[in-house]
Amino acid sequence: MPPAVDPSSIFDQAIADHLSVVRSLQKQRSLLERIAEQMTQAVLAGKKVLWCGNGGSAADSQHLAAELMGRFRRERCGLASIALTTDTSILTAVANDYGYEHVFHGRPRRCAATETCWWASQLPARAKMCALP
Repeated sequence: MPPAVDPSSIFDQAIADHLSVVRSLQKQRSLLERIAEQMTQAVLAGKKVLWCGNGGSAADSQHLAAELMGRFRRERCGLASIALTTDTSILTAVANDYGYEHVFHGRPRRCAATETCWWASQLPARAKMCALP
């Protein structure tokens, strides 16, 4: 018989893990600021921001694209932002024909040539799907 699970300890650990991740963002602040600056410059130049990710990061990329297209923090015009994770026909066809690690290869070039700012997020780090060729 499996040992009894204490729901309180599960929640305590999940909250502690979440807070640890949030605190670790401070160590990444300069990188995050550079990324935000590059995205800002791309958008101000009339370019698009393309997003991708695998698993939960795919959902995150859709959320972030929606934030730019919609109202993020204030009323404003929508910004050109596309999540490449939403077209299941393309995702599964490319994965079937070339392999899962090629799902996003070349799509930024075909979608907008040099008129993009590309954001790829993936966990775990060993995932190859979001690597550009």
